[in-house]
This record gives sequence, C-alpha cells and structure tokens, in this order.
Amino acid sequence: MKHPGEGRYDKEKMPDGLKKISPSTAYEKITDVDLSQLYAEGRRLVLLDVDNTLMHWGADEIPGDVRAWVQGGKALGVSFCILSNTNRPERLMRIAGSLGVEALRGKNKPSRQMYEQAMSDHGVEHDQTIMIGDQLLTDVLGANRTGIDAIWLRPLSKKEFLGTRLISRVVERVLGVMLADYFLPVKGEQKRSFFQSESARQFVKFLLVGGTSFVIDYSLTMTFWKGVYIQGARLGDTMGEAGLSAMPWLVGVGGATAREAGFRISKAIGAGTAIVFSFLLNRKWTFKISGKEDRSRQFVKFFTVAGTGMLLNVSLSSWFLQILPFDETNNGRIGIILATGMVAVWNFTGQKLFAFRKAHG
Repeated sequence: MKHPGEGRYDKEKMPDGLKKISPSTAYEKITDVDLSQLYAEGRRLVLLDVDNTLMHWGADEIPGDVRAWVQGGKALGVSFCILSNTNRPERLMRIAGSLGVEALRGKNKPSRQMYEQAMSDHGVEHDQTIMIGDQLLTDVLGANRTGIDAIWLRPLSKKEFLGTRLISRVVERVLGVMLADYFLPVKGEQKRSFFQSESARQFVKFLLVGGTSFVIDYSLTMTFWKGVYIQGARLGDTMGEAGLSAMPWLVGVGGATAREAGFRISKAIGAGTAIVFSFLLNRKWTFKISGKEDRSRQFVKFFTVAGTGMLLNVSLSSWFLQILPFDETNNGRIGIILATGMVAVWNFTGQKLFAFRKAHG
C-alpha cells in the first residue's frame, strides 16, 4: 500500500514517530482539495509542490483544471507559494509566473527553510498555512518539521526523478502500510489493521523468506570460504587461486588477493542458492502463485532482479570486507549483513512490482 485515496489520518491515536511523516489528509489529485473549506478553516496560505502535484513530472503546460483551481482560490482570498527542490529554476519561475503565484527554491525539502520563509513573506502563522504535495519524505515531512499541516496527493504519473522512484517511493510503500491503521476513508469504510493489508502481509512474509534466505546465504558463504579444508588447504583459498587464474577480470577486480577472491566466489555460491530458494517460496507463499501460468516469464524477471541484486550483494560485501576496520573474519561477517540488508529493499521492490506485477500489481 502507498497512497490510500481520499480521507484523513487520525493523528491523535498515532505513535509520535509516525506523526512526523503523516499528512493530515489525503486526496487523489489537487483539484479534489476544497479551497473554500480550507479558507473557512482559517487557511490563508497554500504551499504547493510542482512535479506530479500541479503537473506531470518535467512538463511545462499547466492543466486547465489546475489553473482554474488556483484562480478560484485567489478569488476566495487564498495566497499560493510554490516550494521546489528543482535544479531547473527557470522552469519553476515560468510556471509560477504563468499561474501568477510566488515560488521559492532554497535549501531542499524537508528542510524547514522554504516553509518558514514563505510564511514570513506572506505574514501568516502556522495554523493559517497548509502544504500540498505528492511525497511523504519531502513535502509532508518538511511541513511537519515546520509545524504545519500537509495534504498528501497521489502522484499524477509514474514518471519522475530516478532517485525519487528508487528510494523515496520504496520507503513510502513501507510507511504507507504503517500509516494505514490510522487512515479514515472519506466514505467511512471499515479501517484495515496493519495485518489486514495485503501489502503488509506480503512484506512480512517477504521478510521471513528473506531471513531464511539470509541464513542459507551466510551459512554457505562462510562454510565455503573458511569452513572446508581439502588436503590441508582451505577450500576458499583454493577457489580464489583458481578464480584469479581463470577469471581475473571478474573475481580479481580491485587487485583482490586469493583470500578475497575466494570470498567473492563463496559469496556467489551462497547468494545464488538463496536466490533459488527465495524465488520458489516467494512465488508459492508470499505472492500465492501456484499454477504454471506465466511461470517462465516470472522466472526470467525474478532472476533479472535477483541477479542484479546478487551482483550488488557481492560487490557491497566485498567492498565492506576491504574497508571495515576489523579483522578479516569479522569484516566478512559484517559485510554480509550490511550488504544483505541494503539489497533486500531492491529485491522486494523488484519482485512485487516487476517479477510478479501482473498477478499482484
């Protein structure tokens, strides 16, 4: 779950930690926000995000209904100010000028700087101001840090800045599930608890599968690297020497020693085995796909995601092996843990939104 549709969040019952990233209300699109109601509540300044809030990401043309919405607000006596992290200030000023509103580009949201400057420029207090945007980690968090309310919108499109899509939206999916238990839909449907959310159940199952896969990965890696001896020689060192001789371009990157190359090979064995286990159990249990339909397509997509994740895992764990300040064994152990945690986000997102998207998108 990410954006829930129209409704409000019950912040009174919400843990303090969640309040920092929770909007006060949520709407599908900006024109659904009733400016006359906001004015009646005492709001005199509306702060706006641009991309995927006012208009599609990177677009220059302002939709007619959005333009009319802004003009209607002005007629009521509402002031507007655009807050943007954009690296294209000339576009920002064109948009603001076309709408006849002010715009600020300063220290990036969620910094309080632009919010406070906008309130100061317009001579309003916190309770007279509200922020409208599509991102929890910038628009909403920045508003909450400043002490003003925020309205969360569903993004207008999936096209957006790469960093937003790969980082912010992934985090939003997790936060959205956590916030779901405090969401009150406008139509009064019964609230779903955390564990009644399909995405929450899938995420919990994924973590359980991931934990088991980690045990498999860790156990096999450490066994092949340091736990097996053949004729008095450590198997990991033997594999490392053979790898450096046969594939120096792959396992010898960065001037790796035989010991380090052996670790990379052992890690590939452990991670590869864990990937197979993860595919079988996630397909059957997490995403509940039991038939043969689309299995081949899912298999290819899953291993595209997981294979990339494995390369990231091996690369990151090898990097940690070299840079951590502990002894070799602890560097390897800690490196595996850190790399596995970082790659877990990649794997879950890719599995849910790419490999198994058709059946469970």
